[in-house]
Amino acid sequence: MPSISRSILRMMRRLARHHRLELLIVVCAAAALVAVSQSTRVTARAFERSESWRHATGTLIALVSRSHVWLEELTAGDPNVDAERDVYLPLREARTLCAALEAGGESAVGPIQPVGAFNRARVAGLCDSIAELQRLTRERVARHSGAGTPIDARYDAVFQGVSAHGDLLGDELADAVAAERRRSARIDAGLLGVLFALFTAMALIGRRYVGERLARQQLEALALRDPLTGLANHRHFHERLHSELQRARRDGASLALIVLDLDHFKALNDSRGHAFGDRVLCEVAGALRAAVRESDLVARVAGEKFAVLLPGARAYAAVHAADGVRARIARLRTDGAPFSASAGVATFPTDAADAAALFEAADGALAWAKRDGRDRTRRYDPDHVRTRTIQQQREEIVALLDDPEAMRSVFQPLVALDTGDVCGYEALTRFPTVDGGPDRWFAQARRCGLGGPLEATAVASALAWRDRPAGCFVTVNLSPSGLLADDVLHVLPEDLTDVVVELTEHEAADAPELVGRLDELRRRGARIAVDDAGAGHAGLQQLMRVRPDIIKLDRALVDGVAGDPARAALIECFVAFARRTGAEICAEGIESLEDLRALAVLDVHYGQGYGLGRPAAAPARVAPEALRALRGVMMGVRAGEPA
Repeated sequence: MPSISRSILRMMRRLARHHRLELLIVVCAAAALVAVSQSTRVTARAFERSESWRHATGTLIALVSRSHVWLEELTAGDPNVDAERDVYLPLREARTLCAALEAGGESAVGPIQPVGAFNRARVAGLCDSIAELQRLTRERVARHSGAGTPIDARYDAVFQGVSAHGDLLGDELADAVAAERRRSARIDAGLLGVLFALFTAMALIGRRYVGERLARQQLEALALRDPLTGLANHRHFHERLHSELQRARRDGASLALIVLDLDHFKALNDSRGHAFGDRVLCEVAGALRAAVRESDLVARVAGEKFAVLLPGARAYAAVHAADGVRARIARLRTDGAPFSASAGVATFPTDAADAAALFEAADGALAWAKRDGRDRTRRYDPDHVRTRTIQQQREEIVALLDDPEAMRSVFQPLVALDTGDVCGYEALTRFPTVDGGPDRWFAQARRCGLGGPLEATAVASALAWRDRPAGCFVTVNLSPSGLLADDVLHVLPEDLTDVVVELTEHEAADAPELVGRLDELRRRGARIAVDDAGAGHAGLQQLMRVRPDIIKLDRALVDGVAGDPARAALIECFVAFARRTGAEICAEGIESLEDLRALAVLDVHYGQGYGLGRPAAAPARVAPEALRALRGVMMGVRAGEPA
């Protein structure tokens, strides 16, 4: 029992902490129910009082009238009348009943509720009149006084007064009770109105919670799934890779990884269009799912690159599985086009000792398969796959840091979709003197412990931009580890007004001190953005933990939204989430005017992409055709507004 009581108390404390409004409504509803119940009991008691008073006064008048009738017969000389039984006893009973009516209690007609203070004086006067009637009755009987005598005249006057007073008192008591009942009914009506309002509020809140829960579930799905293919996404794959490798290490088991890439996909995608490329990727995803076990994980980790995680599988089984997957892909015919794929295989613990090394080994084996002519599977072999040591990778990053020409910043405009104005620019880092994109070099820097210095150099370059238009903010990209690095902290100015810190989650972002650092940046004037929402890098837990001011939707979710109701529904979920949390939505990777119009209609705040403006060293203007498209949407919205 004590444990149950503690559990109930804990539950009540959680309710009071997280659901104050709902708890207040429940308490008010309970109080109103209790009040209605109490009022009902009061009304019932009032009815009982009314009936007991009406019965008592009616009986009292009947007793007095019976005594009067027999008194007239007695004084007229009727020998069959018994004075004690027929005349005096009814008057005594009437007086006893009158006393019970005044004080309450049991009586000959049952229990009587006492009258209130207002009517008690009237009842006392009635009792005095009955006592006077008793005295005059005895005097008439003793003198044998008949009709027409002075005593008879006084008796008749008192008798008429008792009868009239009794009838009037009964009506007044009934009216008082009726008024009380009417007042109680008004109170009941008011309380029922309050109850209706409270239950309506509870229903609306319940509906809101159901909507929020559905939106939360959809956002949770976004955090784990690739929106195009439905496969596990980049983040889910790497989280599962780490957990499966730890399990294999603990159990002494093996773990195999296949990294697979479609051959010549970029050329096919460019020649046939993105819609065709999307259909190919979806069909390949279906072939991959059909070729593996339920316990295996299939993920899309890049554009046309897929990964298959095989817990417990050894190298020969993984190679056989990779060949089976490639055979299924070779049988696909999308609009008659043939396909092929290359695959690389690596295993733990034979080829690598940790998750990063295992992925690098499988990716290196994939590169070997492509060098050998594509459409084949290669298992990792250190004689054919060149992997660089951490020291070698570190030396490459140091060379970038030492070369002032190795890094430069370009700036891509962020456009307000409701006005077409440029509101800010995102700073993007380019490495013109080396091969490979920025993602590769920043990831390598983090692997070898130089992520902080490289990100600090990129931030310093972005903040040194002198051509930024007045009134426009600038967005700088930082990883969670970079945000916590002292190098980055030193290059950020004290005043961060018009600076947006965009958190890129290509790594775990659950450090306890991260939220404190974000709060510190907000106090200095910065806004916080989360990158890649909808592609899994920004999961729902991350959104709730960071509480971003700007949520940036990944291109994988944005591309094709004009013709995809599922994408539009998911974006609506993000817009609703942002509206409730006070954030703003920015759609990345906008390339088509159709997608731009659809996003504007969906109330997305900002847009970014080649369709609006390309990254450049100087401030870029919005593309004229994009402006015309946005103005068309704005005119349509205004035309639909009520006059």
